[in-house]
Amino acid sequence: MDRIRFKTFASIDCSTPENVPLCAKYRKSIAYSITKDRMPITLTRIIDQLYRDKLIMAEKYGEGSSDELKSIIGSLSKLKSDIQTNKPLTPLNDISKCSEIWNRLLNTEKEKLNGKDPVWFECTFLFCDCYFFRRLIEVFEISKTFSSFDPYDKQKYEAFTNSLGSISSLSKYSNAVINEIPEKSIHDLKEELLLMLQISTWGNQCDLALNSEESGSKLEEAVKQVNDKQEYILANDSEKVWDLMQRTKETACREHHQVVVGKFFAFT
Repeated sequence: MDRIRFKTFASIDCSTPENVPLCAKYRKSIAYSITKDRMPITLTRIIDQLYRDKLIMAEKYGEGSSDELKSIIGSLSKLKSDIQTNKPLTPLNDISKCSEIWNRLLNTEKEKLNGKDPVWFECTFLFCDCYFFRRLIEVFEISKTFSSFDPYDKQKYEAFTNSLGSISSLSKYSNAVINEIPEKSIHDLKEELLLMLQISTWGNQCDLALNSEESGSKLEEAVKQVNDKQEYILANDSEKVWDLMQRTKETACREHHQVVVGKFFAFT
């Protein structure tokens, strides 16, 4: 394992070792790529959007909002810089009850590091990743004008409109399956259910934090994805779901099947 020295920390050129918490100091881990690239990109997109819309927002939110918006952009820029330079994670300053819990957890992370302040590339990634989004929201919550502002609003809308074709094809397919339930064999129903469960499994790839540049896959791509990614499923209890449905009464079985179908395209 080679150590690569950055400005303020040394990363290790390997994947996360077995039985070790995921951490961004391992360069070949997803934790490293998310902390190094995705977190700053997420902040950059929000900053750019706020900057582009500053005149519209000033008109919408009224007097004093321009100064608050400048402060928010400055705070987001500082958070981005702190991540990129591996600065310590700082306590939350808003007045919500959950910030007290977060700060206790932050102290727990510090105890794990023998009193050393946790930094972005060296603390437990699960905590760090969640803390990142909590810090992002805090920037807006402590403002008077933008406390309920959703920084992802435009991204969500664009992702939704870009995915309408996919949503349409998947929903039509789901409705067709529902309508054909009385004519389908037990084997065919099972295959349809297992397919839908797996397509839903990979639907999280459309998460804004993971894949903000692409819309959801169309049906053909989704089915292909199921086949291509079989090897990446660590545990699959779909057969148990089917067995449970088979043990219920026929009416209950059909009702449960429709619930799964209905949620499948909404989930993806």
